[in-house]
Amino acid sequence: MFCAEVKKQLEKIQRDNDELQKRIDDLAENIEEAGNQHNVLLAQYEEKEAELGRLKVAYDDLIKAMSKAVTIPDISDILSKAEEDGVRKQVDPPNEKHPGLNKLYGFIYDIETSDNYYYAYDEATWKQILEVVHPEVKKAVGFGSGEVSDCDNYAYTTAIFTALAFNEAGSKYQGAIGVAEGHYDPEIKTTHAFNVVFLNDNLMMTVEPYSNKWLGKTDDVNKESLRYKVRKINFTN
Repeated sequence: MFCAEVKKQLEKIQRDNDELQKRIDDLAENIEEAGNQHNVLLAQYEEKEAELGRLKVAYDDLIKAMSKAVTIPDISDILSKAEEDGVRKQVDPPNEKHPGLNKLYGFIYDIETSDNYYYAYDEATWKQILEVVHPEVKKAVGFGSGEVSDCDNYAYTTAIFTALAFNEAGSKYQGAIGVAEGHYDPEIKTTHAFNVVFLNDNLMMTVEPYSNKWLGKTDDVNKESLRYKVRKINFTN
């Protein structure tokens, strides 16, 4: 009787041991599988890291190439003279919350700004600045022959090149030049993009980016053409 009981206990222990061994084998298999997955994921990660590194190098090379290809206009002398002559004014261009908007302008403009302050100048100084900037814009954009096609490219490039020129000249603030969009014009069957500059007497002037032609005070131009009737202005260059 005693021997039978011992045998029964031994068989139970053996079964338990077999079960434990099976669990150990399963865990070992899972560990091996996890190790394989880890190796696969690690290889994928390293491949992506290498690809990211190549892309960063390509991006840096592209930026260097672009910097060599694009000539930033030199307006340092113009800005220095404007400061000496006292025609530079620190301004915060009007936006939808500007308290003086209705007093300054006959039209309510949807205006976006990214900086707290900008530099405004008299008309003569702005014309000198854009006369230097405009040839480089035409070289960079290099297309478009009419007053309509690709107007946004010219308008934004003019604003960006002006911003780059101010930065290159070491200016504390950007010049107050924006990109404006007019109302739908049935004559051209689209809207037109152009530039506006903020003067030191709190007036805005409208400028055609293709020709660098000054069209006049923005409020007056608004009344003459849907194409140049300002709908919104972006000063976020």
